[in-house]
Amino acid sequence: MVLLILLLIIVLVYIIICFLFYIFQDKILFKRTHIACDFPFHYEYPFSELFWKTDDGTVLNGLHFTVKHPKGVILFLHGNSGHMGRSGSYFKRVKDLDFDVVLYDYRGYGKSTGTPSKATFYSDALLVYDWVKQQYPLLPIVVHGLSLGSHVAASVAAHRAISLLILETPFLNLLHIAQYRYPILPARLLLRNNMNSAEFLPLINCPIYVFHGDNDTVVPLSEAQRIPLYNGNVKMIVIRQGTHKNLHEFSEYQHTLEAILKALNE
Repeated sequence: MVLLILLLIIVLVYIIICFLFYIFQDKILFKRTHIACDFPFHYEYPFSELFWKTDDGTVLNGLHFTVKHPKGVILFLHGNSGHMGRSGSYFKRVKDLDFDVVLYDYRGYGKSTGTPSKATFYSDALLVYDWVKQQYPLLPIVVHGLSLGSHVAASVAAHRAISLLILETPFLNLLHIAQYRYPILPARLLLRNNMNSAEFLPLINCPIYVFHGDNDTVVPLSEAQRIPLYNGNVKMIVIRQGTHKNLHEFSEYQHTLEAILKALNE
């Protein structure tokens, strides 16, 4: 009898954990930082603040970093915990290569209004891309996605013509990450909005570069290594000792990024 009661308690606790994951998974996935609307961004490089209004009235906030004579532009899509208050530091990596940079916050992040969802990640990214294309009709457009942003970047590259796609610490399928992070949960049944880049990769025609670290404990290297199975234009760059957040600190990362961006104008 005692064992039966104990078993029932364990089952009940497990059901409660599954329920809580199902209800609060968006808070786990989208680690949003809100920024006051009147917050003044401060960066040591020339930039302007941007606002885009979507068809449903949501306002997206972004930044536009510029150089004197741009050879191209990069649309950078940050990860699930990024925001404009810190993502602008990305410009430091490319400022000497004569590329302008456009960044923006997803819905509910930073100064952007609304609530993020799978569908609006895609539609908002295309809205911002189309704005970038209008500003730079003749220059190469690079889309660079970090972690969660890599999936959004793949969706843009599948639906718009770009010159180069860079995926940094990407996952192929969010379901795999949920199973990896929460192995005791039936993630396949609980995950409401799976994001699977396998839907987009076969549709992408431009070169694809994947940067990943072999010490990444958030998205294991084995997950990123599935990406070339869906597109023959993928080149993998594995950074030894690299983790999920520090690839930009390695010289191999910086030198490779510089080389592939310079090659666009040769």
